[in-house]
Amino acid sequence: MSKMYVPIYFKDISISLGKYFIIACLGLTLITSIIQINAILIIGISSTELYFDILKLSLYSLPFIIFYITPFAFFIAVVCLLYKYRKDNYILSLQTLGLSTKQIYKSFYTTAALVVIFHYIVCVCVLPSSYKEFKSLQWDLKQKHLTKFFETGIINTRIPDLAIYVDKTRGIDVFDGIFIVDTRDKEVTRVFFAAEGSIKLYGSEIVVVLRNGSYHQIDHHHSSFLYFDSYSLVVQSNVEIINKTQDPYEMNLLEMINLKDTNDGNFFKKVKIALHQRIMWPLYSIIFTILCLRLEWCLYYSNYVRGKDSKSIVIMIQSGLLLSSLNFIMKNLSMKFLDISTVLTYLNPILVLQIIFWMIALIQKTKNNRKWHIV
Repeated sequence: MSKMYVPIYFKDISISLGKYFIIACLGLTLITSIIQINAILIIGISSTELYFDILKLSLYSLPFIIFYITPFAFFIAVVCLLYKYRKDNYILSLQTLGLSTKQIYKSFYTTAALVVIFHYIVCVCVLPSSYKEFKSLQWDLKQKHLTKFFETGIINTRIPDLAIYVDKTRGIDVFDGIFIVDTRDKEVTRVFFAAEGSIKLYGSEIVVVLRNGSYHQIDHHHSSFLYFDSYSLVVQSNVEIINKTQDPYEMNLLEMINLKDTNDGNFFKKVKIALHQRIMWPLYSIIFTILCLRLEWCLYYSNYVRGKDSKSIVIMIQSGLLLSSLNFIMKNLSMKFLDISTVLTYLNPILVLQIIFWMIALIQKTKNNRKWHIV
């Protein structure tokens, strides 16, 4: 049985495109991860265990990052390769050997199709489970972050008008020997002693649950004293809390498709928006490829940028940014107008492709001395 023959130029273009794609993916992933880790480190972490949690958090977030950056990475790869080939006259050389533009561009579309398949595998098989772990660990890390208010052996005054002293800790959020002086109410001073306590999140409030202690209140006129078995003290309000409710990205496609409308209609609509985005977004690798190749053909063979390689690349990048901007605008509009979200999700690529074909039709009307086969 004979082996299927793959032309050398096809292999060369596909492999080169794959290399640029991997480099672009690594670069964008690194930048995104650094930004994410830096945002976490701002909260002030000193525990080795928490650094290990940040590393795990970064690993769990990789599929989510890859889901979003893949079309952009492939767009960068196509633009860079076309620029390199333009400088080297590579495509022109292949055409002088008798290859048509359609044959040359076929390798770009094939590689784009493979990237789309890879993107769907990540989207369907990896993203839901990894994002669920990411959200769970993110919640735990937020809980650990709260312990910065209870450093042992010192009087903690991170919160204005609140002094907290903790003798020692047990585990992550259980503390022994707690002493708190609360002067946030200028008319009243409150002093708490407790054998132990723990820190909890309730809504947007950080609450310390004190157990087996005493409460002493002093104002201008009198003082009071009492013992308690349990007392909940709000130490900070209006805190930005990570939502622990289910996120659409934690759901697989079947769960999203089979989800029934519940009392929370907004969540149902958001899930449907996420479903359509998850279906459409991987296809943008092909859409970006069509955009770049059509612009390459239109601009170069119309003599508009002949000999001006950088101008052609700038126009491609501007067009890609326009396409991306339209996508995010449509996505934001979908969140605001949930009833027409499905239409808005699919309208963006249709509009962009229509613009591309309009550009081709416009270029075709220009006067050219040479005729080229249109892909």
